[in-house]
Amino acid sequence: MLKLEDVNLAVVGLDYVGLPLAVEFGKKMLVVGFDISKPRVDALESAHIESLIKVKNALTIPHGISSMFSTHNNSTVRADFLPASEYILYVSKFNVCKHHYEVISAYATLPQELREKFPLILVGETSSPEADRLKSLISTLGLDGQVLLIGSIPYQSLPPLYHHAYLNIFASSCENCLNIILEALASGRPLICSNVMPMPEFGEDAALYFSPFDSMNMGDVLIEALSTPELLSKLPSATVLQGDKFDWESTSKKTWSELPVLAKRSKEGAC
Repeated sequence: MLKLEDVNLAVVGLDYVGLPLAVEFGKKMLVVGFDISKPRVDALESAHIESLIKVKNALTIPHGISSMFSTHNNSTVRADFLPASEYILYVSKFNVCKHHYEVISAYATLPQELREKFPLILVGETSSPEADRLKSLISTLGLDGQVLLIGSIPYQSLPPLYHHAYLNIFASSCENCLNIILEALASGRPLICSNVMPMPEFGEDAALYFSPFDSMNMGDVLIEALSTPELLSKLPSATVLQGDKFDWESTSKKTWSELPVLAKRSKEGAC
């Protein structure tokens, strides 16, 4: 029969739920903590995580994304279904907490010349009640041809969409693992983003922020971003640096190199 002392545990997500769990289980067994948030990892390490959670050999490793999204130094083929013009891109499933309704409402406040120059591309499965609600809003606001719902896209086809976007947007108010933000950052394209935590933890100073609950505020940030090229020109280098912090290859190498070390310490009674 399996004994508790023979079991090692991994806790994914060291937030207000995961960290206390790691603390309590760490009193009885080896615990390996994983978290995708680099700022959270840095905060824990700077506060001497061992003293915080009373586990002598605690280790937190931020997760990452596939290198295929790091397209900032590469050329990619532009998909045929994309408009010939520049465009704004929002990749996300359609859900109320993703605030597509507010995004479309904010887009409607843009001057006509900006809407004609920068169509809004929404990527996500369209067979849902929320998608139907958005289609109705687009029609009501007279945005047909300017706001395009192009449906779901195969995962491997997403990098060129991020890469060719003039501006990426992410408006969610409820997230934990922010792969979409990390993918957008890795593309090296400018990003405007929800100011609800943990989004600013990931974007830091590599993005512009807005309230996802306030379409007027979102519209103001959109207008500023689209009307001020010198502002956006400062973001690509910052997005690349920020995106490089979440490299999956580095994460996996560190994970597998540290597990034997922790296991050895556990056997030696150091944990």
